[in-house]
Amino acid sequence: MISITMPTRNRPERLRKCIKSCVDLADNPGDLEFLLYVDEDDNETRHEELQSEFPATTIKTFVGKRLFNLYKVQNYLAECANGYILAYLADDMYFTTEGWDTRVKESFTDDQIWLVHPYEKYKGARGAPHGFLSKKAMEITGIFFPDIFAYNFGDTWMWDVYQSIGRCKCLDDVHISHDHPGFSERKKNPPLELAQYWDDTYREKYKISEDITYLEKDKQTYRKTLPERQEWISKLKQYIKNWSKRMDKDELIQFENDVKEIFVAGKIKAPVHLADGNESELIEIFKDIKRTDWVFSAWRSHYHALLHGIDPEWLKDQIEQGFSITICNPEHKFYTSAIVGGIIPIALGTALGLKIKGSSDHVWLFVGDMTSRTGAFHEALEYARGHSLPISFVIEDNGISVQTPTKESWGLDDTDVRVIRYEFKSSYPHVGAGKWVTF
Repeated sequence: MISITMPTRNRPERLRKCIKSCVDLADNPGDLEFLLYVDEDDNETRHEELQSEFPATTIKTFVGKRLFNLYKVQNYLAECANGYILAYLADDMYFTTEGWDTRVKESFTDDQIWLVHPYEKYKGARGAPHGFLSKKAMEITGIFFPDIFAYNFGDTWMWDVYQSIGRCKCLDDVHISHDHPGFSERKKNPPLELAQYWDDTYREKYKISEDITYLEKDKQTYRKTLPERQEWISKLKQYIKNWSKRMDKDELIQFENDVKEIFVAGKIKAPVHLADGNESELIEIFKDIKRTDWVFSAWRSHYHALLHGIDPEWLKDQIEQGFSITICNPEHKFYTSAIVGGIIPIALGTALGLKIKGSSDHVWLFVGDMTSRTGAFHEALEYARGHSLPISFVIEDNGISVQTPTKESWGLDDTDVRVIRYEFKSSYPHVGAGKWVTF
C-alpha cells in the first residue's frame, strides 16, 4: 500500500484535483491511502465528503490545531499510515501519468531504502520536492522528516542524505505538475515579490516578521545540522550493509549449535526442531529468493529465517521464549506453522493475492517430505498450476516422516516444475537435541 501524507488548508478545489489525479491514474486505487491533516479553523475544505466522493480509495482525515511546522504534521500522519511506502505530496500538485503507482512500487527493490521521486517540470530530475520513502527507512532514522524546519529544506535534507548513499531514483516516465500561478516565476523573483500570485497558505509561508522570513530561518538551521544528516547517512548505510549480507554455512551451523546448548541446559521450555546437513542446498536456493518475497515454512525454520534476513539475535530471543516452531516476522514476510500442512493454504492464498494485485513478489513454501504427500499439498500444487500463481514449492527430503521411512510409506514421483526437491541427512532427531533434558 502507498500512504499519501498531505497537510491541507483552505484549498478544496486543488485538493480534489490532486486526489482525483492520484486515483484516476492509478493502476490500483484500492491500494492507496490518503492521510489528510486539516486545520480546525479551515472552513472551506469539506473533508467529510471526500471519502464518498472517491469510494475506490481510502481517505483518512485528521483535524487539529493550526501548526506552522509542516514537517511535524507529516511525521504525525506517517505514524498513522498503514502503507509500506510513504508519499509526501502537496495539495497543489497532480499526476499526469497513468500507472504511476505501479512504477513507484516497482522502484522499491531490494532493501527498500530509496528516495523515489517523479519528474517535476521545474526541478526536473534534480531535487525531490515531492517523493516516496519506505516505512522501513522511517524506522531506521526514527522519524519521517526532520522537524527542525518550519516550511523549507526538508526535501533538501532528504535529497542530500539519499544522494550521499546513492539511493535517489527519479522516475523520468512519471510526471507531476504544480497547480498554482506564478510558480514559473520563482526563479526570476524573490518569494516575497510573488505574494500577489499566491493564496494565504503560500503568502504566510515565507514571512515571520518584517526582519526575517521562514525561508531564511530554515536556511540558517540547515547550515548548522550537517552532523545530524551524517547520522542519518550512517544509520541507513549500516542497514543496507547488514541487509545485503547472508549467513554462510559455518554461521548457520554455529547458530543451531548455540540453540542446542541453550535447549540442553533446560532454558527453552518448549519443543525445538534443529536442522543440519542442508546448509549448502538452502544457501543455493535462497540466492533466488528476494528479500521482498514471502517465505512460508513449518516447525524447522531457523535456517529459512536467517537466510531471509531476520536478525539472529531477534530469532534467538524468540526461540528462548518458546516460539521455535511458530516463528513469524511480518516485517520480513516470514511465516511458519507447527501444524502439519497448516501453512500450505496460507501460502497459496498469499500467492493468489499477489497475482490479483499485480505484484512482482513471489511466494516460497518450504515443507518436509512427509507433508508433501498430504492432500493439502497436492491440492495447492494443482491450484497453483491451474491459476499460474507466483509460488514455488520446496520439499526438504530427509528421508523420514518423524521416524518412518518416507519412501517405504509413500513412494515418490514428483516431477512438477514448480517443485524443488533436495535430499539431506540430519544428525538431529525429529525434535530436540538427542538428549534427555530436565526442565
